[in-house]
Parts: sequence; structure tokens; C-alpha cells
Amino acid sequence: MERIKRALFCLCLLFPLLFVGCSGTKKVTNVLTYRTPYNGEVLVKGLGEIVPEGAVLLGSVSVGEGGFTRTKNCTYQAVIADIRSLAAGMGGNAVVITKHKEPSVWESSCHQISANVYFIPVNQ
Repeated sequence: MERIKRALFCLCLLFPLLFVGCSGTKKVTNVLTYRTPYNGEVLVKGLGEIVPEGAVLLGSVSVGEGGFTRTKNCTYQAVIADIRSLAAGMGGNAVVITKHKEPSVWESSCHQISANVYFIPVNQ
């Protein structure tokens, strides 16, 4: 009987961590300047791709998590959608991925992506 009580006590302590300790993080990590939020499609450029001359760097964003999250919330497509949303909120119309860490058995079940946010003038 004592074993059952101890096991239930441990489960009660660990259960909330499944919902709190493993949630995804979406953050603006560096802001150089804010613009009016952008309502159009945000262009996503891959690692090492170059932005056109005249593009204005607005800041940096990152999306990921540090534990195990339900994979439907952190697929590549979901993380890119979050990156686009953060960029649009800053007034950016383009992002360039600067770091992409794929899911791993040892670290995270999520894609973790960092990107620089740019505003590219329409005439570019």
C-alpha cells in the first residue's frame, strides 16, 4: 500500500511538467527596429541565402523548445508558420533562416529554428 501511495505522489508531481515544462517557445530575440505589422505573405529564405540590397534588418526571432512536445505543434511547417507570424508582427516581409536544429531522440522532438527578419521594399 505504501508503494502505491508513493507512486501516486510521484505521478502527481510529474504530471504537470508534461504540460508546463515542455511547451514550445516563440520569441523575438533581438529587435533593431519595429515597423507597422505586415499583412502580406512573408518570404522564407533558407540557410545562407542572401537578401536583396536595400533590405532592412529588423531583428531576430527563434522558435523551438527544450523538451518533448507533441510533434504536431512543432513540425517544420508549424515552426515556419510561427516564424512568419513573429516576423509579420515586427513588420517584416522576409526571413532568412540562420540556424535550424532538426528533431533528435536525445534533445528535442521539435524543429528549432532561428531567423533574421527583414523588410524588403516593394521596388526591390
